[in-house]
Amino acid sequence: MKRHITKFVALVISWLVFCPLFAQDEIPLLGATKTIQTTICRIKASAIKEKKTINNVYAAPKGWQIVTYKPVIIANTAKASYKFSQTAPDFSFSSTSPIYSKFIELFELAAEKNVFQKYERQIAQTRSDFEKYYNKEVPLFSTITTAISVSRNNYTSRRTGQLYIDLKITVVFMPTTEEGVLQSLGYLKHLINSEN
Repeated sequence: MKRHITKFVALVISWLVFCPLFAQDEIPLLGATKTIQTTICRIKASAIKEKKTINNVYAAPKGWQIVTYKPVIIANTAKASYKFSQTAPDFSFSSTSPIYSKFIELFELAAEKNVFQKYERQIAQTRSDFEKYYNKEVPLFSTITTAISVSRNNYTSRRTGQLYIDLKITVVFMPTTEEGVLQSLGYLKHLINSEN
């Protein structure tokens, strides 16, 4: 039960950290990236020979996947160890045909609106990003679990052992469902249609 509560709190925190990055009515384009820094732990081992452990789960916001991450050590005055494990996203596309059809539609629409030169590169890059991530040419993760163990650095010292660690994470917009991908491409279609 405690483990589930910890995971829930981590999910809520990650959502609160991430949600201001985009306006509510703005749909990110496929391949869009953002870098954020989130707190993983603030641990103090205050008693002699005391040892504390924690498992922190960071889950990428809906539609987003983790591309890279690295620990940022704020303070480490303790005998501490930590390790990371990742979970890969589960892409649940019944077929990619509707997605590729949408890319063709976007090219045709851009030509029809006489803005092909303006949008050609963006559409092509979006398609390239989709293929790159869907075909797993670049590994993505939906969650990162940090397992941390900390104790006093010197049992004869009165100094409190502590470990403060954050994660610097780069996420990319790559929905795991056909609906999510088409919704993003629909937003790009809206941008093209709004051209005079």
